[in-house]
Amino acid sequence: MISRSVSGSSCFVLAALLICSTAAAQSADVGRAARPLFRRHDALVGAGVVAAAAAIVPFDVRLAEFIVDFGPKKHSFPYTMSKVFDNLASPGAILVGAGAYAIGRVWGNTRLADLGLHTSEAVILTGAETYVLKGLAGRDRPLLNPNDATRFRFGGGVKRGGHNSMPSGHTSAAFAAVAALNGELESRWSHGSGFVGPLLYTGAGLVGVARVYGSRHWPSDVIVGALVGTSTGIKVVRYNHAHSNNRIDRWLGAVSFLPSPMHPETWLVRVGS
Repeated sequence: MISRSVSGSSCFVLAALLICSTAAAQSADVGRAARPLFRRHDALVGAGVVAAAAAIVPFDVRLAEFIVDFGPKKHSFPYTMSKVFDNLASPGAILVGAGAYAIGRVWGNTRLADLGLHTSEAVILTGAETYVLKGLAGRDRPLLNPNDATRFRFGGGVKRGGHNSMPSGHTSAAFAAVAALNGELESRWSHGSGFVGPLLYTGAGLVGVARVYGSRHWPSDVIVGALVGTSTGIKVVRYNHAHSNNRIDRWLGAVSFLPSPMHPETWLVRVGS
């Protein structure tokens, strides 16, 4: 049931992305001066979010109990939806990116292919960052120590075993995908991103709530995961737009899918023009 819901949700997202990319193709591109990849503002925002997460740690247990106690009951529709959002982040985030890229290459929609490629890059890079941070933080998951959110063991999360709670990987993946998608839409369809962006970020936020509700993470894990994912997604899009001829874009941007002349039911992969 849940896997079907995730597949249906992914298909719906892909369809929405196709519509948005088509609208973006019809919009006039607005030239923007290249901006540095990292700025002082980024450091200040990052420090502020980390400080907020650190301040929440002492209240993680109470916040988690509140979300669980006032959350939907098992087998109810809201509970099922929380599971859908939980699974939509992983593997849903990478499926949406890869699916958008594949559809864009098959249909010859370069903008949709770029959107899918950059989203996938953001999710993969975020996954690597999250893995390293989890290993270093070595924080116990709520399922392991439900009454103590302050158990950190530096380097203790490498072997997992319930000691890899911070940051939330599902949340970071969701926010990475959303930040990349919103960045692409904002640069190509600025008048539409104003209402699409809030919807995307709301969905990513619900992923974080679902992770806390399922006792998989503490609230502060979700906050750090959102920071990692959002910052990575934004930087990936900014880098690719500033370096449009980078190696990955050249390699994967030259891939196309064509039906075989002799066997139309068979698709061929062509690299290059």
